[in-house]
Formats: sequence, C-alpha cells, structure tokens
Amino acid sequence: MPCNNQCLQYKAIKETGTRYGIGQKRCQVCDIFINWNGIFCPCCNYRLRSKPRNNKYKDGFKASQIKSNLNVKTKFVGTGKNPNLKIFVDDSYLKMVPRLPYEQFHLLKESISKNGLEEPITVNQDGKILDGHTRYQICSMLHKTVEYKIKRFKTIDDERRYVVSTNLERRQLRPFQIVELTQAIRRDLNKQVREEANEYLSKLRTGKIEPTPKDERLKTSTRYRLAELTGLGSCTIDKANYIIDNGLEHEIELARSGKASLEVVYNKVKNRRHGDPSIQVKRNDRTFPSCSRCGSDTRFVGKCHVHSKYCCKNCEWGV
Repeated sequence: MPCNNQCLQYKAIKETGTRYGIGQKRCQVCDIFINWNGIFCPCCNYRLRSKPRNNKYKDGFKASQIKSNLNVKTKFVGTGKNPNLKIFVDDSYLKMVPRLPYEQFHLLKESISKNGLEEPITVNQDGKILDGHTRYQICSMLHKTVEYKIKRFKTIDDERRYVVSTNLERRQLRPFQIVELTQAIRRDLNKQVREEANEYLSKLRTGKIEPTPKDERLKTSTRYRLAELTGLGSCTIDKANYIIDNGLEHEIELARSGKASLEVVYNKVKNRRHGDPSIQVKRNDRTFPSCSRCGSDTRFVGKCHVHSKYCCKNCEWGV
C-alpha cells in the first residue's frame, strides 16, 4: 500500500507524463530519480538532469504548463451586464509570477474539485487574466465552469501594479523573487520619478516652491517606493537589482533558488565585473566598470533598456 507522498507522485507522473514534472532529477550514473535541490548527485557528484531528453516526454512536460483554453465554460459573477468575454492567458503576465510547487498545486486542485471555485479569477475588460492563472488551469483540467470578474484600470501601469501587489500579498517568496516580481513596474516607476524630478526642478528655478530637504527627496526615489511596496530594505532591493542587471544566468538562478545568500551572489557578480578587463576604466589609480557604449565610469548605473548594454548619463539614460 503506497503512502500519501507516493500517491501524489503517481498522480503527478500521470498528469505531466514524466517525473521531471514533479520536480525530481535523474542521475545517469546511478540510474535513479531523486528529490534533490542541488545540481550534482549526492553520492557520485555527477550533474543531475532536470528536463527530459525524449521528444515524447518533452511534449508531456510542456503540456503541464498553463495555456489558454477557449473551450472552457465561463460565467460572469461581477456587477453589471454580462459581457461574455473569451478569457485567455497572456504570457507577459504569466511570467511575472512564479508558479506553485506541485504539492500546493495538488492541494488547490483537490479543494476546487470538492468545493468548487471559491474565489473567482480577475480579468481586464479584454478578457486577459490578471489574477488566477493556476485556478484557471485547474478548472480547465477538471472541466469546471470558470467564474470571473472584471477589473478596469486607467493605464497599463496600474494594471501591472495590481498583478504584482496581489501576488506579493498571497505568495511566500524569497527576497530576490520578490524583487524579480517588481521588475515589470520598476521601469515605469523610474519614468515617473524622472518626470517628478524634472517638474520639481522647473518649479524650483522659477521660485514657485521652496527647496525640500534631501531626506524627503530620497523618499521619492524608485528604491524607496519599491521598498514600501515589497516591505524589503532599500539596500536589499539595490543588490537584487544589481544582480538582475549585471548577473549571468547561472548567477541569477543561484539567487533565485536560495542556494546562496543575496550578499554572496551580489559580491560574486560585483567582483566578476570589476575583474573583467573588457569593461574596466582606470580613474585615480582605481579600476571601475566602464560603459560599453562611450567608455565612461558606470559605478552608479545599470543596464540600458534601449541598447541592452551598460550605459550612462553621458550617452543615454539607461536605468
């Protein structure tokens, strides 16, 4: 008689078509599947596989991802006239939020199968899902009616902030994952801060307002606004943003998985960048990373969203 954990694994393998779908990894030397958070096998120290190679199992692994199902039955439960929208999944909003682990996914699936959908999903006026991607997927799998409500926003920025804020309140995420979740609104906040700073300078030059203290001006910066939204410290946000802007893929994955602390990954990225001769400039007998576009010092700026390179104020504003 298999235990409850084995039953969960059997159901997961049946639904996803592969053991990789439930988070297991395979050692080719030991020829076994194991539940292990590390990259290498604990007994032979061989690198573990986390994705299938066979095309048959690749399709099953990909099928476990959330997709739009326009054939699913929908029901409007909000206020006003029934709009009869076609609900669909938008990849940009889907990638903003990390997916639930299989154990939590299975518990939510059992709850919906027994009690139904207790909380309807949220969509915008076009039918794009803003909150409730996992509930939508489960209802599609169980052939249940998807209940939805419409939430309208004035701008796309407000819509993105809603997606971020609702998932920050509900999910248990690591600090780096929380900062990753706010990247969708980080650029919009930067733009808003620059506009407010230009308006403040213009009013200050014309004498319409008095100079505000430096401490109060710092509280209007992007880092402090993200700190208020996430509940993290401003230094933690700066280090996480530095890793996202300058880190390599394996360094970002290291911070995302929690295998190394944020401080360790930050120092690793910083030391690598300062040791790279291709992005260095000497100034006052000290070496700093240089802008890849104009060659100036870039100690206090990040990756330019226009050129996808390290830029600075001398050539293009790029934070």
